[in-house]
Formats: sequence, structure tokens, C-alpha cells
Amino acid sequence: MKWIPSVPLETLRGWERAYSDVVFAIGNFDGVHLGHQALLRAARERADELGCRSGVLTFAPHPRRYFAGPETKPFLLTRGVDERAALLEATGQADVMLELQFDLELSSVQAEDFAQEILARYIGIKHILAGPDFRFGNRRGGDMLQLGRWGQELSFGVSAVPLRHDDAEGGVISSSRVRQALVDGDIETANRLLGRPWSAGGTVERGDQIGRTMGFPTANLNWPALQLRPQYGVYAGWAAIDGADEGLPAVSYLGTRPTVDGVEERFEVHLLDWSGDIYGAEVKFWFQSFIHPDLEFKGLDALKVQIQQDCDEARRRLAAAA
Repeated sequence: MKWIPSVPLETLRGWERAYSDVVFAIGNFDGVHLGHQALLRAARERADELGCRSGVLTFAPHPRRYFAGPETKPFLLTRGVDERAALLEATGQADVMLELQFDLELSSVQAEDFAQEILARYIGIKHILAGPDFRFGNRRGGDMLQLGRWGQELSFGVSAVPLRHDDAEGGVISSSRVRQALVDGDIETANRLLGRPWSAGGTVERGDQIGRTMGFPTANLNWPALQLRPQYGVYAGWAAIDGADEGLPAVSYLGTRPTVDGVEERFEVHLLDWSGDIYGAEVKFWFQSFIHPDLEFKGLDALKVQIQQDCDEARRRLAAAA
């Protein structure tokens, strides 16, 4: 997949139907969940019908992040645009990803101008697909019905793809539902809506060695600043070191460590039945199951007993899931 990152409006104005051979799925695609994947498949099918390429038209930063400002609470389901691009590419449905720079200038473009200038004149789309609730333009002034009328006038096709529903519960699959499931500690629902285990990760940093002194060395990771925090607590899952293809059974902790009077948030991963020096390495953790919320214990001895129980429980759950 060819990725054209963060294109500002000034650059777009120098284009003239630059992607007239592409059918685009448009949206934010935070998480690339099963609903997004259905939209991407629909775009690929339409592209095959028309004999052209399939693409993704998206925005960076996320419009919600832009309007809320830098102080907004982290909400993204991915660690950043690089991971989003990797997930989109992994679907195998897109040949090109065009990422528009979302800033004051782009957010000020009226809906009709977005259709006439950006979509028809500069990008020159062949066909565009989105969910029926997609809104665009200044103050979200445009909808799919209007886009369909403008598309007829401007000679590009428009398709509203029905929202996908969760077979287990019947609700619409959305990034908001995934976020809420994670905040609730409902990893199983989040993973089902995503179609894969949710993940987080970062660079291993030196901690205060408390886990190591108790016999449970942990990789202390810097949680991505913009990524959503799930419910604080202990999780079973799989971890990979420096992009390894195979994950290792692991247990993770996200919280403030109240037992040792902690204040700052910590994300720690303990690799089960594995040892080695991984300081400075990149570790990715896939969340499989929520074991229990963040707890405070009466001293390190009680904490050590609980950690052993958590490791045993993680082994049991991961073995059952394998």
C-alpha cells in the first residue's frame, strides 16, 4: 500500500485530479475494527468492478483530537498514524492511503467546497464510499445525501455502506463501542469488535526493580501519550519483542501501584517462563483477558502472593485460548 502522509490543503491545490483512478473509502478508521474492514472490502469490490485502484482517504490528526486540543483525554485506539497505516495495509484491501492534514484551514472548508474542490478537482476521485452517518465540511455541514447529489453533478460515484452490527449483541460496531469496552475492562468484547486482540506497547525503560526483587521482573513500558487507557488492572496476553512474529505468554499491569504509594501511571509486562535483558527493546502486548482491577495490598509479601496467583491465572487463560 502506498501511503501519502499528512497532505496540507496548500499542496492539494497544486494537484489536478491526481487520483482519478481510485475508489476511496473515507473516514477516520481509528482502530480499523470490523466495521471499517467491511467498508474497505466494499471499496475494493467497487474498484474491481470499475477496473481501478482501491484507496483509503483519511485525516491526521484525528478531527476530535484537533478540536479538543492538546489537553484532551487520550482516546485513540492505536498508538498513532504509523500503526493505523499498518493495520489498514494488513487488511489487503487498499492500494493507496491518502492522509489529509486536518488543521484550521481544512476544517474551515465548507461541505460543498470539499466535494467540488478537494474531492472532484484536486483528488479527482472515481467513486467514494462511507458509512451512512458520515459528515464532512465546516461544522460537519455535509452528509451522504448531499454528497450523492454533488457527486452526480461532478461525475463521481457515491455509495453509503450499511453499518455493520455485532452478531453477539446486535449493536453497531463502532470505535466508540470499542473504547467503552476497554474502559470497562471488557477485553473480550473489544477484541471481538476489532476482529483481533487489542494491543499497546513501547520502549522498555529502567524501573525501580521492585518486581525483580520479588522474583517477577517486568518490562516497564512508556504508554503512548495519545492512546486510550483501558481500565487499570492486570491482564493476560501475549508479548512480542522488537517485532518478533511469535508472541510470548505474558501478564501485564496498568495502574499507579498503590501498594508502594505510587503516583505516576505504570505499564509493566512480565513475560511468563522467559528471562533476558530487554532494556531499550520495543515490546508489544496483546490484551487477551482482564484478570482483576488495580488493588492495594498490605505490604510486599501480600503483593507477591497476588502476583503469583495472577501469573497462574494468566497461564490458565492463555492455555484455554490457544
